[in-house]
Amino acid sequence: MNSPAFLQGFRALDLTTLSGQLCGRMLADLGMEVIKIEPPGGDPVRKLAPFVKLPNGSELSTPFAHLNAGKASKVLDLDKEADREAFRKLVETADVVLESFQPGELDAKGLGYKSLAAINPGIVMASITGFGQTGPKKNLACNDLVALAESGFLYISGDPSLPPCRPPETQAYYFASLFAAAGLLAALYRRERTGQGDHVDSSMQETLATHEHIIRLWANEKQISKRAGSQHGSVAPAKIFPCRDGFIYLYVTRQHWKLFLTLWKDHDPVFDAPDWLNNLYRRAHADELNPAVEAFVGKYTMAEITDFLQSKGIPLRACEHTDGLRERRACAGPRLHGPG
Repeated sequence: MNSPAFLQGFRALDLTTLSGQLCGRMLADLGMEVIKIEPPGGDPVRKLAPFVKLPNGSELSTPFAHLNAGKASKVLDLDKEADREAFRKLVETADVVLESFQPGELDAKGLGYKSLAAINPGIVMASITGFGQTGPKKNLACNDLVALAESGFLYISGDPSLPPCRPPETQAYYFASLFAAAGLLAALYRRERTGQGDHVDSSMQETLATHEHIIRLWANEKQISKRAGSQHGSVAPAKIFPCRDGFIYLYVTRQHWKLFLTLWKDHDPVFDAPDWLNNLYRRAHADELNPAVEAFVGKYTMAEITDFLQSKGIPLRACEHTDGLRERRACAGPRLHGPG
């Protein structure tokens, strides 16, 4: 499939580590020329498993392949002045620089935003870090787990009766990259009018903390979100329910509630009362509603309840049962699973 031409003609220099490489991947997918600047010996992400064996016998990291697809590569040692000068020459004709160094590291090398803007006033730099370029935590070491904890994401993830549960993949890296890409597009759009570049500051902590419930509930109601397992914050029934051979995620909102009751033929008549049509009312009474729904869906297999309710327009999705997943993987043979 050919890349969209939306950003054709623009060039980015990608200095990012694992935490920011999805940003350059998205720009490349939109047609931008992206040059991955790698240190001698190659980007450390090249050493991350899982690997796929290539026809020539070498191994390719699937995380690296996923995050850097569509990019060109150039080796530069930014600890050497000659290579730093070579990078400055590249900046002269570039539009974007992506980086994920600790705040101040590129400044110390003479490659910070102000130095690069003196070479090319139109350059747009995106810095993807744990806590941003300013503030009391800017120099703290940060990875995906730290950002998840500092943003409050760990606090609200998992079953309320158990310790916090880490979300899968590297969500902090991905969301910070996504926000950086959006900021870059806005800066490039403004540059069309002003001719002036900009410095986009993307914080992993901030991009996770600005998710709807954490910020909205505290800002408007001074309510601190807590762990609720798979239970949706404002809708019920909307959680993972067990059935005969696994689990399904059922999501019934106001628009589906009356239809759901007609399909749930032996439901308690109490649920026919007008109050139960309101999403927030059902959520407030989830402890009463959920056990009854669990008894209903528990009579069926995943396929049976999914086919039955989905065919009538009720949103739900079968979750994999671990035994079934293991059997399917054994039958299918080895597969490659890159992040994202």
